[in-house]
Amino acid sequence: MEYIAKTIKGLENIAIKEINEILKVKSKKVFKARVSFKTNSIKDFIKNTRISSEVYSLIKKFSFKDKKSLLNEIKKIKFEIKKDFVVRCSRKGIHDFKSIEIEKQAGEIIYKKGFKVNLDSNEVIYLDIEDKTCFLGRLIAKDLCKRPYRFYNHNQSINACLAASLIKLANIKDEILLDPFCRDSVIPIEASIQNIKNIYASDPEKNNIRNSKINSKLAKAKIKFSVSEIDWLDTKFKKNSVKIVTSIPFESKRKSIEEIKPILKEFFHQLKYISKESIVLTQKPKLAKLIAINEKLKIQEKKIESNNIKYSIFILKK
Repeated sequence: MEYIAKTIKGLENIAIKEINEILKVKSKKVFKARVSFKTNSIKDFIKNTRISSEVYSLIKKFSFKDKKSLLNEIKKIKFEIKKDFVVRCSRKGIHDFKSIEIEKQAGEIIYKKGFKVNLDSNEVIYLDIEDKTCFLGRLIAKDLCKRPYRFYNHNQSINACLAASLIKLANIKDEILLDPFCRDSVIPIEASIQNIKNIYASDPEKNNIRNSKINSKLAKAKIKFSVSEIDWLDTKFKKNSVKIVTSIPFESKRKSIEEIKPILKEFFHQLKYISKESIVLTQKPKLAKLIAINEKLKIQEKKIESNNIKYSIFILKK
């Protein structure tokens, strides 16, 4: 059976890599943030994926112009429903309809084909709509990026699926992994779950380390924590000894750009000494990129989107 895994826009190749690791099958990008694959072991995939947010079996993919043409496409489909069903819609883009509206009208079409509606049904007919493309399928799993270990969430933290993707992108072998802005430690914890052994997490704020220790205990993750200012990193780690994977701070209501600038300057200066290669995530790349260039770091930039938030990933080398 063919399935669609929804993932992070711009990191579909990481999802493809994970599908191959879990299922030993080929997969391919079929649309923004969507990867297609075939398997008879979907439960194994849902149990083990760290990258995908939703999974559904595909009934039909089609393009449409407006609400009328979308509903006409649904009318053409021959549904096979054993007991009852409910329609759910995920929609992104500009359309002449709302999600709840299309759920109701699609449900009426399927009801008229002789099937019973049950709003609590386990049979979820899923309309995954973006712009003028619709993937129609049966929803198998959702909210896969939620993690039971996340008792504390920092207000500048990131999605767990994104954190897991950054770890896979870093391709860590025997290196030491360091996250110097760990906040609630979603990146180090996801690294531990991916069986990375030598993990260090630090943060300038004591409260963040306290919260991180609680989260990591719930996750049964083995991480070495410390409360550390950025300018102490070169006293703790040898030259070229670590691979940094982190989400750097950015200006907000709590911290102005003038407060953030010296932190980033010191971070990139330290990074240049202790790390050969690093993965750095930011929501506001302009300032960070300028500082990294001033430190004569080589930058490969990837633009991605997760939970409707746009990010840049910098792959930094000396």
